[in-house]
Amino acid sequence: MTQKDPILQKKYSLIVGFFLLGIAVYGASLTNSFSIIDDGLLIFENNAIRAITLSNLSTIFTSYDPELYIPLTLFSYQIDYLIGGYNPFIYHFTSLLLHIASSLLVLWIVFLLSGRKWLALFCGIFFAVHPIQAEAVVWAAARKDVLSSFFFLSCLCSYLLWRKESNEQKESKEGRKWYFVSLGLFVLGLLSKVTVVTLPIVLLLVDWQQKRKITKEVLMEKVPYFALSIFFGLVALGGKQDLLVQTNIFEKILLACKTTVFGLRQILFPAQLSVFHPELHPIRLMSIDFLLPIAVLIIIASLLWRFRKTHPELLFGALFFLITLAPSFLTVTKGGNIFFFSDRYAYLPSIGIFFAVGSLFFAIKKIPLYHRSMVAGVIAVIFSMITVHQSLLWGSGVALFSRPAKLYPEFYLSHINVGAGLREEGKREEAIASFKKAVSLYELPNTYGLIGQVYAEEGNYPEAIEYFEKGLDLLSEDPELHYGLGQVYALQGDLLGAEKSYKTALKYSEDDD
Repeated sequence: MTQKDPILQKKYSLIVGFFLLGIAVYGASLTNSFSIIDDGLLIFENNAIRAITLSNLSTIFTSYDPELYIPLTLFSYQIDYLIGGYNPFIYHFTSLLLHIASSLLVLWIVFLLSGRKWLALFCGIFFAVHPIQAEAVVWAAARKDVLSSFFFLSCLCSYLLWRKESNEQKESKEGRKWYFVSLGLFVLGLLSKVTVVTLPIVLLLVDWQQKRKITKEVLMEKVPYFALSIFFGLVALGGKQDLLVQTNIFEKILLACKTTVFGLRQILFPAQLSVFHPELHPIRLMSIDFLLPIAVLIIIASLLWRFRKTHPELLFGALFFLITLAPSFLTVTKGGNIFFFSDRYAYLPSIGIFFAVGSLFFAIKKIPLYHRSMVAGVIAVIFSMITVHQSLLWGSGVALFSRPAKLYPEFYLSHINVGAGLREEGKREEAIASFKKAVSLYELPNTYGLIGQVYAEEGNYPEAIEYFEKGLDLLSEDPELHYGLGQVYALQGDLLGAEKSYKTALKYSEDDD
């Protein structure tokens, strides 16, 4: 440590301060239960995380989840299970610790890049408290995002330390070790989630920002990073093949433009945070939903180019944002639905915007630094309050899915999930209304089955039978609907009807096998 690094001299105070900040913002959400989306698939219904054995390790390292290759993320769940079983607290606490550590890494990286302690604090604090980060931090199934981001930032930090020591010591063995540490951390990041695959391009961007000439030597030192990216990218495609073909290249470009502009808006003005952002309109160039984002991108690109010499930090931040957001352009289709954005996809890219905005903010010399710091502090407090509210939404299925149901009232899946939450709370009539709203927007056999189940719970067996039969009219070979219908017949005392439905369910279940 040197006298030139004042921010590092206070590292222990910073660690404690950021830990307390993280607890203040996310502490209340540590009591959240598991979410009804994906937490079951990855955690409490996943036998592979229940013990750290050779068999389970083999399973997580040789399979997808079902579409993502995330063995290290699943291993982290194994550790959580070893400590706390299925207590949600330990899973949330682990993710929060990773987020706090990543916030400190953001602070350190920005300081290494710029040498400006106030800018570093600005970026670290806003990364820690910004509302758009809440989804990645409090959703247990989003561990892959916070874990891979932690290793991404650790890798980038190690790379910067290598470059710093290389410059000071002229490629000593001591300095060279950080290069190999960086490579190792990159592997861990790729094993957590392959979206960190863009890191080699970010390293080249950092070289440009640090005014290194892109020589053959500079490119050669990136070869191992690119090799790892290509290898893990090919592995990841194995779980995404079906999803990638559901939209053509032209549609992907239009969606990418919309994703980029919407993500930027979410970071600057986090007013439409939602677990779902579905694309409900036809994907065509002349639609205002896609034409406007293209126009906005053209304007932003022209401004960045115009000020590239006087304010290069703006271009650096924008390119960091775009490069790290790019992997999400390929993951727009899930379950037959198209989603143009997910809040957690901005977890890493937000750093670029914080860097650009912070650089511009602290470049305003006409306003005293004290006043600028006060403004930043007020905004950070407001964002923190929004984040507290947003994090607590994940503790209630009804609250969580009511937001997208209001933002996108024509999207059936939000109404299904609201209905599921209401059913858990014992509000059966309201649950039925939500399920009926969903089925009016998009008919699914299983939605009719859900309505039938709630009617059966109320003892209204004729209505229950009617809705199970409506589901079977859409998909007559669904074993779950036949089984549910059999249960209703049994409850009302029709044993012959129950036996017939159970046998049909068994027949179609065996056919599926």
